[in-house]
Formats: sequence, C-alpha cells, structure tokens
Amino acid sequence: RWEAENKLKGINPDWTTALARLADALIIEADGAKGRSLKAPATYEPVVPSSTTLFVPIVGIDVIGRRLTEETVHRPQLITKLTGLAHGDVISTSVLTDLLTHQQGALKGAPAHARVIPLINKVHDASALAHAHRIAGQIKGNPRLERVLIGAVATDDPISECWRHVSAIVLAAGASRRFGMPKQLLPIHKMTMLEHTINTVLATTVDEVIVVLGHSAAQIAEHVPSGCRTVLNENWEAGLSSSIKAGLGAIDRTAEAALFVLADQPNITSEALECILQAYYSSTTPIVVPMYHGQRGTPALFDRCLFPELETLHGDIGGREIIKRFAHKVTKVEMQSPEMFLDIDTPADYKKFVARTKQT
Repeated sequence: RWEAENKLKGINPDWTTALARLADALIIEADGAKGRSLKAPATYEPVVPSSTTLFVPIVGIDVIGRRLTEETVHRPQLITKLTGLAHGDVISTSVLTDLLTHQQGALKGAPAHARVIPLINKVHDASALAHAHRIAGQIKGNPRLERVLIGAVATDDPISECWRHVSAIVLAAGASRRFGMPKQLLPIHKMTMLEHTINTVLATTVDEVIVVLGHSAAQIAEHVPSGCRTVLNENWEAGLSSSIKAGLGAIDRTAEAALFVLADQPNITSEALECILQAYYSSTTPIVVPMYHGQRGTPALFDRCLFPELETLHGDIGGREIIKRFAHKVTKVEMQSPEMFLDIDTPADYKKFVARTKQT
C-alpha cells in the first residue's frame, strides 16, 4: 500500500516463499538509493528474504569522475567508512570495485546459497564501457561472484555483456617430432616459447590458466610460469584430442567456457585473445573463433555446453569438426593480420620467424 511521500510499503518478507510458488520468478527490490547511482547500505538494509536464489547488486557507471557528495551518492558517509574515500574526493573505478566486492557493501545481505551477479548499469558510450570493462576484469575472479553483467537497463537492449568464468587451456603435450626437440623450449623474445605463450594468456581476463604437458613433461614443467596449473596427459601419444580431454578434466567447476591455446603460436597477442573473450562476453553463441579474410584459425573458445562434444574427439584433431557441426552457433572475430595464426612445426618455420622478428 502507499505510504507518505508517494512510497510503496514493502510486503512482509515471510510472504516471499509462498508468492514464489505462484510465478516463474519473483523479483524483489531489496532497497533503494533515492535515484542515485551509488550507495552503501545502512544497518537495516538490504531486506533480503532467506529464500533468495539470485542476488543482483547494481551500480551506475555514471558516478565515475564525479565527487563523493550527497548530490552524487546515497549515504556518502558510509561509502567513506567502507573505502576510505573522503567527502568531496573524485570517485574512481577502484571505488566501485571495492564496493562491489565488500561484504558490507554490495554483498551485504546476500544469502550464502544465493548466486551473486552484479550489474554495472548506465553504460551508454565507449568511455563508460571502458570503465565497466576495467571493473568487470578486476572483480570477475572474486569467488563469491558467478558472473558480471554490463548494460543499461533503461534501453531496449538492457544487457550488452555477460562476463563469465573462462579457463584457458594451453596445449603443450606434443613430442615435436617434425622439429627434433621440444619446440616448447625454443627461445622466443628472450624466454621459451611456452613461457611467452603463457605470459600472453595471463595478461588477459581469463580466470585460470591450465597447461597440459605430456612428452618431456618434467623438463618443460620447469618453464611454466607461476600462477598456472599443470596437468599431465599420460596418453599424449594419442594426439591432440587427448590433451583437450585432459585439460577439460582439470578446469575449475565454475568455468563456463574453455579457451584452447596452442603452445607453438608465438605471434598470438593478449589483445587478440581479449577480442575472443570479449566476443564471448557479448554474445550467446557457444563457440568463438578468430578469422582473417575467411580463413579460420586458433585459439578457439568453447562454452561448457559443448564440453561433452569435445570429449568425443579422437586422434590428432582439435575442435575443427565440432566447429563445422555447429557452424550456426559460431561467433567469428576478425583479426588484424594472418600472422597470429603462424605456428612453428619445423626448424625452417622457426628460422623464418627469427629472421622476420629479429628476436630470439
């Protein structure tokens, strides 16, 4: 019913379980912010029913660059306590990052069993999107958050991006028969090719990096940078498909997709990988592949819904057949140069690469 000042009085929280049985979804506004884009909850907020299954904290990106005042945010004094930002200071992306992951900030009141998916709202232009990307990249790895949404709810297309957990699987188990030595250990840019590849992957927004080893595993493992997990493919002689399966068996249970990266593509950049990831975040298709003038290459990303298909692979093949089979569910990302697709299989390939880059 209506209260004073044209405000609706909320229902008794005990009613929510019964009401939920009458509908597919029950949406509850747990608290308000007096029209502001940012707030910190008071001691009595938010009012979250214990039966809540999805908890969505919301912030407006338009507060970035504005000052912490009563006109800009709701309860600035509480934000000061949580972040250390003084009254009148400029609000930065780090402030929103802190609030979205603070137990007394955006996570306050979230039941332990509820899925938590923050929404970065009011993203209307490129500048706002850049800020939102920075925040999403910093908070996505928080174990309490399932996903991060980016959008503008007052538009016809309210959600433009959904940042999900992605595991990168670096395939480095092969015997390098055509090369005659473990090509993973070739010097590239003053480090091994494997180190160069993994560092490139680590510079993206993936949530974990898994390195699949096989032939010469003990020797190669010494060159795996910290921050990665290794898995031994004891069946590496069965071909690439066995390494794909070994990698899938090791990924975190929260991962919603796997990005497969070959260890012998020294021209891959973190920017190119990030383009593939961004395409996944902003689409609903389960496969993302890089392209150059109609030529498809690797790395390729597969959503978890296709992991059972990947598990059926046999022999020395990757996901090519699955990409063909689900061609209608593929997002293609155009690359700036075909050089990204270069792989080194023979000493002649390596010699050409060194001559072209003038680096080892």
